[in-house]
Amino acid sequence: MKRIRKWQVLTLVIIMVCASLLLASGKKGAPEPEKAAKVTKEGGELIYGTWQSPDNLDPQVTILQIVLAMGSQIHDPLLRQRPGDPKIYPGLAERYEVSDDATEYTFYLRKDVKFHDGTPFNAEAVKFSLDRIVDPETRSAAALGAVGPYDYSEVIDDYTIKVHFKEPFAGFLNMVCTAYVPILSPTAVKKWGDQYQFHVTGTGPFMLKEYVPDDSVSLVRFEDYNWGPEWGHPGPAYMESLTYKIIPEDLTRISTLKTGETNIVDSVRSHDIPSIEKDPNLRLAITPVAGAPWIMLLNYQKFPTNEKAVRVAIEYAIDRETMCDLLYKGTNEPHYSPIEKNTLGYDPEIDKIYRYDPAKAKQILEDAGWKAGSDGIRVKNSKRLTLNWGIWPGGGMDEPASVVQDQLRQIGMEIVIESEDVGTTFGKWNDTKALNIAMPFYVWADPMFMVSWYHSNYIGSTNWAHVNNPELDALLIKAEQNPDPKVRAARYKEAQRWLMEEGITVPLFGKSLALAMRKEIEGIEYEITGLPLYHGAYFAE
Repeated sequence: MKRIRKWQVLTLVIIMVCASLLLASGKKGAPEPEKAAKVTKEGGELIYGTWQSPDNLDPQVTILQIVLAMGSQIHDPLLRQRPGDPKIYPGLAERYEVSDDATEYTFYLRKDVKFHDGTPFNAEAVKFSLDRIVDPETRSAAALGAVGPYDYSEVIDDYTIKVHFKEPFAGFLNMVCTAYVPILSPTAVKKWGDQYQFHVTGTGPFMLKEYVPDDSVSLVRFEDYNWGPEWGHPGPAYMESLTYKIIPEDLTRISTLKTGETNIVDSVRSHDIPSIEKDPNLRLAITPVAGAPWIMLLNYQKFPTNEKAVRVAIEYAIDRETMCDLLYKGTNEPHYSPIEKNTLGYDPEIDKIYRYDPAKAKQILEDAGWKAGSDGIRVKNSKRLTLNWGIWPGGGMDEPASVVQDQLRQIGMEIVIESEDVGTTFGKWNDTKALNIAMPFYVWADPMFMVSWYHSNYIGSTNWAHVNNPELDALLIKAEQNPDPKVRAARYKEAQRWLMEEGITVPLFGKSLALAMRKEIEGIEYEITGLPLYHGAYFAE
């Protein structure tokens, strides 16, 4: 395993930047695409109010999910997937082949595609884009993790390319279905250099018109577009334009939706839901996001979470239902598995391993020799049952950590919450001896993130549970190396069951993209990670 630094960068940025955009959610299944038998109105401008300002509009450089959401409109993927559907559909590539050892991927590209600047899409453009991701001068973030152990690309002919990896990388097919692996116009990149973010050029249904930092991103319909997904219309988008307005204040953003100044807004809070539901002109769309739910990772090596009885007692002691009702009513569902329901390898049977049972939690601790002290906190061999939990302000962890703190005290555990800046907290998460609890989540299209979270090679970087187990290591590597989705899913299920039975992971609640919108908007679809797509969106009469 040679990718510690790449995965470390990827995991940190995704977790750090998404917390405020994603609300907890566990809606069952994935949303069905919104469709109507007939488009009743073409044209118009879709105005999206977002809380978050882009860091860099270059999709290979960004660390923000909002930029990837914008990039999904500007760039088409090599392949396509739909939420809830395991089939991989053609995208910019008509078909593909994978070597038996998952180290070589051959893509046979469409011959009728061009970039927004009029230059042809071809194998050289794919090679250029992949090479640029791993070039240190690009300073890629999320995109770097998406291509994993990328080695080089071999152009077979104008419309055939073979991508080589240094080691097996079975998750690559899922990743090329997302905005994390964008194909850029080589001509535009070379022309604009370090100003490319103001001239981003792809092959998608919308093209960049103007980017005004901290104010707006304006996209317009690509009139020559004629290679849309096979389940929708192939031609140009229905909307003439798509504008993202930066509106950081929650109250202001919701107000613009109610007055019609915007058509869609993101980062909807649970306390805003009642007023939205009462407004006959508005509706909610809460979309599950793939990857890992909000989860507690328990330090496998630090006292007292190095003791299995302590870890398992925590699993039984947390009332996820009450937590979700208290903090996120109307926007979330409890979660009981280490990966989200719309991610490869999810197994509903794992959800049944633990349920809220404080009496059982207390008995487990009693049997393990942990006796209640005078203040209710348990003691064993003169040591208190005290756990340290590291969070940072504004990271989405404050409220759930406080709820868990109260619930665990009911069984005799003392939780000390250490709220510090992001850098300090991540440093402690990485330190085997510093904390008992870390609380990440993950936005990703493939379960391969489990390798960087739980393989012993990543202790000190992204294995925040500090797990060191040869059996688990072997399961994770075998899952990553096999290109057969069924085999991979089975192995990831085994790994999840091991983690849950050992009490290493304590899933809390899912995550989602919560949008509020005008009721007349129809035709929104979603890509595999849960980001919205507006190619088929329109205003219904």
